[in-house]
Amino acid sequence: MTTIAFIGGGSLRTLGVIRDWALAGDVARDSRLVVMDLDERRTGIISRLAGEMPEVREMGVEVRGTTDLGEALVGADFVYNVIRVGGVDRMEYDKRIALHYGLHSHDDFGPSAAMIVLRTVPVVLKIAAEMERRCPDAWLVNFTNPVPFIVRAVKEYSNVKVMGYCGGDRHQLHSIPATLGWDPVPHPGLAYRGCGIDHFSWSTELTLHGEDVYPRVREEIAKVVLSTLSAYDRMGVEVFQVYGQWLSAWAHCFHWTHHDEMVAIAREHYHKLDTGNLISRNDSQEQAMDEAEKCIRQNLGAMFWKQPALEKLPSHPDFPAVGIAAISSMLRNAGEEIKVNMHAPGAIDNLQDEGIVLLTARLFRDGPEPFHFDGVPEAVAPLTRQILDYQTALIRTAVEGNRSDLESTFLMEPMIHDIGTVRRMLDELLEANRGKIRDELLQ
Repeated sequence: MTTIAFIGGGSLRTLGVIRDWALAGDVARDSRLVVMDLDERRTGIISRLAGEMPEVREMGVEVRGTTDLGEALVGADFVYNVIRVGGVDRMEYDKRIALHYGLHSHDDFGPSAAMIVLRTVPVVLKIAAEMERRCPDAWLVNFTNPVPFIVRAVKEYSNVKVMGYCGGDRHQLHSIPATLGWDPVPHPGLAYRGCGIDHFSWSTELTLHGEDVYPRVREEIAKVVLSTLSAYDRMGVEVFQVYGQWLSAWAHCFHWTHHDEMVAIAREHYHKLDTGNLISRNDSQEQAMDEAEKCIRQNLGAMFWKQPALEKLPSHPDFPAVGIAAISSMLRNAGEEIKVNMHAPGAIDNLQDEGIVLLTARLFRDGPEPFHFDGVPEAVAPLTRQILDYQTALIRTAVEGNRSDLESTFLMEPMIHDIGTVRRMLDELLEANRGKIRDELLQ
């Protein structure tokens, strides 16, 4: 019997992931799922709704909830990590501070991502230590952002087997057909392999029914009128025009190529929030959770996914949650091709062996086996290597460093260039995170 522990699982998104697991076939039958979250109310809502899910009942999947980490980990085969230390509000506050200094920031890039690393790494290492005691043979499947930093910390400071995933990586299977007007979206038979780092990864191979489709894409891209595209689609086309390859995950990944434009987009976003023209992400999540709690008292049956709080959660049937696809492939020893955040020395020729890269691998029972790649586009390789060095330094600082180390580490981030800005910004960020990060970082 397979046991999966969802750590930080008190989110409605967990229901969509559990649905994908229940639809994974025989590997899911009679399995055991544990939803663990520090928020007792959320844990109860998600675990009870998951247990009522028609797909879960059909497969005989057992679901229970707990707020106790050790209890959740006992006997786990896979630990699905989706924690968010400090919550959405904490991240949004850090993003506003960074924006004040003219810097784009998110949960993957920039100063707010760095603060997430400083808050999260000590917590994740405690989870890893507990895994070594309770389920030493289990895989940690990490979705907590920024993914490569968390994976790197676990690899460097524990004996836990770890791999990381980002659902946005498969975005190009939607964005390429949508940008070029191919019907339907996603387009059947479109596939890719690629490499790079999380949210800055490239499709080095792009095929349609097994045939190289890059010549067709280049021909059709040349005919696209940029003014007709949305901002993110236009940015993606511009990146393609410069580097000749498709950037696999869009949206805030344009941190490196359209930084100033991303700052302008962020300013507009917060203006809408502050003027009441947009509901905050945290408020919308709380509203949805309130709606979901009402569902518990109903016998939903076949109408389960028709409820307003739940109807948008199931993923596209062709693209189940990537972590579930990976777990399923491992249990079946199927060798499915999936892009994995992992330590893969020698797998990408023009990147250093240190650090966590994102690349296509085949998933077998013993874990991911990466493909070999000549490299990321040569023009962007120096930037990528700098980001990997920053990854290394920030993890070391999160675990061992102090304020001085943090200042020098921030100056390694490619978009940050001024020591005065770093010091003033850190004064605000560190004070705002007092009590949530190691005391040594405040000294």
